[in-house]
Amino acid sequence: MDYSVSFVRDYCQFLNGLGISNKELYNVLNVSAIKMNIPFLRIKAENVNTLFNYAIHKSGEINTGLKLACESWYVPDKVIYMMMWNSRSPLEAMRIACKYLKLITTTFAAIFSEDDAHFSIEFIESTQWSKNKSKWSTLIKTTLDVAFSTIQNTFPKMFNKEVYPIEVRMTFDKPADDELYYTLFRCPLYFNETKNIIVYDKTVLQKDKNSYYDKKTFDNIIRYADDLIRQQITRTEEFSVIVENEILSVVGKGDPFPNIQQVSKNLGMSIRSFQRKLEQEKLNYKDLLDVVRKDFALHFINKEQNLNVNELAYALGFSDSSSFIKAFKRWYGVTPGKFLA
Repeated sequence: MDYSVSFVRDYCQFLNGLGISNKELYNVLNVSAIKMNIPFLRIKAENVNTLFNYAIHKSGEINTGLKLACESWYVPDKVIYMMMWNSRSPLEAMRIACKYLKLITTTFAAIFSEDDAHFSIEFIESTQWSKNKSKWSTLIKTTLDVAFSTIQNTFPKMFNKEVYPIEVRMTFDKPADDELYYTLFRCPLYFNETKNIIVYDKTVLQKDKNSYYDKKTFDNIIRYADDLIRQQITRTEEFSVIVENEILSVVGKGDPFPNIQQVSKNLGMSIRSFQRKLEQEKLNYKDLLDVVRKDFALHFINKEQNLNVNELAYALGFSDSSSFIKAFKRWYGVTPGKFLA
């Protein structure tokens, strides 16, 4: 898992305002100032976690993530903002931001959902994130703080209107200093929840159109963003994390688990190139999909009170419930029913 160098550099710029120098921060990251200006450089999640911990210890400020996104100059990713500015509507802009989150970080996937009355954005954790929760608690909280605050601050910055959510739910514990959360969101807040999600009333953006929308410009920026992702893939050490996030982004929308053709196409790669990248990590798509299915199944079972084996089997891409039960027993040594008993 990693972060774009542009995001880390902006975070360091914010910390400069708290009196912490770049030289000091780059030493913590174990990178040079020259490397911090190399396009497409990715910073490993464990190094960013060290940076977040250091920043909190040095400044005494536990909500650096929330405050960073409140800065008037802060733009999480210039390419994503270019796409948002040129989208057909504010709702389309939010969809675009979720789809291209991987340009900023591969620690989680952002899922945009809507119904007749609401739209929401949910952050779905990667398996590595879940496995490292105890030692990466600062990384998780700060990253989610940036994500939630960025969404909330997007409305006045881009759409020239104040829009507040209906509710916000977060998986981390309630912070000792939570006043800023209530000031920023002005809605019911729930901590220590089973998912990270922010929900808005859809009517506040549904009728808005973007007068700056130009299809040709928009399509050109999309092509550029897709090319950036392909270039980042060649420079990212953990290609499997990118693949996993792509799987999660599909499943998070309610679609069945994707096959290798779908994922390789979404990443702009041929199947053979896709397979070779996984082989470099001594993996294949079938095994990686099995890992994601395993963790997804456990997450679903722990979250749902009334388990519907048939629905879960379908969601995980199994042909029938018996195949799913057999796989679950291989993963955890017992059937789903006995696991819950």
